[in-house]
Amino acid sequence: MPSEHPGKSSNPHDSIEFFSKSILAIFLRAAPLYAQNRSLRQLEKLLKIPKTTIRKALLEHNVELRMPASELKSGHHSYSIATTPFGYQWVGNRLQKDEKEFPIVQEILKLRHSKKSFRAIALILNARKILTKKKNQWHHEGIRTVIERSKKLKI
Repeated sequence: MPSEHPGKSSNPHDSIEFFSKSILAIFLRAAPLYAQNRSLRQLEKLLKIPKTTIRKALLEHNVELRMPASELKSGHHSYSIATTPFGYQWVGNRLQKDEKEFPIVQEILKLRHSKKSFRAIALILNARKILTKKKNQWHHEGIRTVIERSKKLKI
């Protein structure tokens, strides 16, 4: 069957479209679609680019991301909490100390400095009814994570 356009094939598999996968190029393709209320998952399928890469491109160009629909329905906002270390909060795209949680981080560090075990620190926080960012009780692994992260952040 002849093509409607000279020089173009009627079979979509006869040609491959290539484009730059730079952050700017991804942003330029993804931003208009995201502005049309398409989800990151929809963009991933449409553009054939991982949604984490699309998210990175949008964030680097100061696009405020919407909360995933599943979290809006459930009221559970683990999306932003999971990526935010205890004791900190995101302000724009910057990590800053959380005025309510950061004193708890300092208390954890003091207790560890006084030779308390991770389990002992968790028991102390739980006895004081201090909860994690996800509103759960503390466990020794969470205490270890807070301490290791504070070393990386040089608190």
